[in-house]
Amino acid sequence: MRTDDDEPASLSRLYATSLGHLEVGLNIEQSYVFIHLFDADGGVTRNSADEWDQIDVADVLHREIGLSEPESRVIAEKFRVVANSKG
Repeated sequence: MRTDDDEPASLSRLYATSLGHLEVGLNIEQSYVFIHLFDADGGVTRNSADEWDQIDVADVLHREIGLSEPESRVIAEKFRVVANSKG
């Protein structure tokens, strides 16, 4: 049974980007990151998953998802701050 003191097993954040809505998440227990880019209808158009300790989130957002480098860096830093405060 979960209590209010229990930490969630995962966290995710949604970001509005130049390409559409983007979800970046972290499964804390299994230590992996998942990324989904959604189209206007809510379908996933691009995605990625990798180990948290080995992923460069900004690089994945740029090279695999297709965001610009500056936009990728901003989102990656925002997510890293949230993720590091939970882990």
